[in-house]
Amino acid sequence: MYREIMAKTLTGKGKINQVIEKELFISNDISKTLGCWIINLKHEIIRENLDIFVKGSYDIQLWYALNNNQKSEVYNETIEFYEKVNMSYRDLKVIDNEIYTKVYVPKYPSCTSMELDENKKIKLRIEALYY
Repeated sequence: MYREIMAKTLTGKGKINQVIEKELFISNDISKTLGCWIINLKHEIIRENLDIFVKGSYDIQLWYALNNNQKSEVYNETIEFYEKVNMSYRDLKVIDNEIYTKVYVPKYPSCTSMELDENKKIKLRIEALYY
């Protein structure tokens, strides 16, 4: 007597170490930057044959001071991304052709550096990690 046992197994994995450097010009009256928050991360997986892509967006909220620190405002912008995942596959011997994908975000997007240069441009560095 024979029995067939089917199980789901990990056949491949991938990683995206995302680093975005962005320059913003908001106003000539900026005296200093006060803080930066990244919120509303949305992402989805797109599969094209064996290529896996992560498509998504998040919002940047930049808090800054104006008029020699007399007033403050918040700047909002949505950043969209579409990145290919560097995949490594073990063995693709499968019963059916259905490949299930899942994304895990151990490090949500965060602003790791922010500086205001002499031309009143704000330079941001945003880092994120996706598995």
